[in-house]
Amino acid sequence: MCGFVGYLNRNKSNDDSRLIRSMTDTLNHRGPDSSNIFINDERDVYLGHTRLSIIDLNKTGDQPYVSNTGRYVCVYNGEIYNFKTLKNELSNQFSDIIWNGTSDTEVLVNCLEYWGYEKTLDKIVGMFAFCLYDSKERTILLAKDKFGEKPLYYGYNNQKFYFASELKSLIKDPNFNKEIDKQSLNIFFSLNYIPAPKSIYKNIFKLKPGHYFKLKLDENFEINPSQQKKYWDIK
Repeated sequence: MCGFVGYLNRNKSNDDSRLIRSMTDTLNHRGPDSSNIFINDERDVYLGHTRLSIIDLNKTGDQPYVSNTGRYVCVYNGEIYNFKTLKNELSNQFSDIIWNGTSDTEVLVNCLEYWGYEKTLDKIVGMFAFCLYDSKERTILLAKDKFGEKPLYYGYNNQKFYFASELKSLIKDPNFNKEIDKQSLNIFFSLNYIPAPKSIYKNIFKLKPGHYFKLKLDENFEINPSQQKKYWDIK
């Protein structure tokens, strides 16, 4: 079990590096083996990750994971069951790939870089939630496994676009608006849980199973659940 958190911030602040570290630290229980952050050169993309080392115990599996070209950065929680098969397929198809370790994270990032997200989501088998930052296209891609085993929250709040494995890392930001969504509260009292895509906080959503969400950094952050795109369903 790992955890990740991140946000996009157009109002740059000198304190943001400390903020993303503080938010990441709330997820240490999800990954006690390592904890790292990433901040892009423009200082508007902040990623944090805590890792539980299982497949690759070396530093080569640490995250946020930067691709060999430097274009992509990934934070990821879960396990890709068929990563060895995918690694062999990639190696046979693209001889220029340089493998640095044995983690499924590295395989996932190379799949996304060489095949694109649509083909990758079609081919990977496992339980996962991940965020992929594309520094060239200036986009963020959030994706979740087919049955929704791994949690992923996201939304626009306090002039920031947030995403995280757990809500408590978001409210670590002292400026986060913790307004309760009244409809979600009614649902909770009826069902004893809040189904996706809603969450307890207003304008913060859960990514639904078998869905992805893509956001362009240089466009307006107008977020709603209908923007989630389905890539698989049981039918």
